[in-house]
Amino acid sequence: MPRDPLVIQETRAWLSKADEDLSASELCLHARRPLPASATYHAQQAAEKSIKAWLTWNGLAFRKTHHLIEIAEPA
Repeated sequence: MPRDPLVIQETRAWLSKADEDLSASELCLHARRPLPASATYHAQQAAEKSIKAWLTWNGLAFRKTHHLIEIAEPA
């Protein structure tokens, strides 16, 4: 059964945002003056958005939160 185009679009949007956060994390780590706290923040954001992409793809609802454990729990 083909996927709903809206689900595909939303999943790609989450993954695109996750990729941007991952790139920001890498830039923070490899800067002339590394920023480990900022790198950690962006890495967490990338993980969060990747989980939301997976949930969206699988049709699973999630609450609006930034807490990774809450996101991963069934809604």
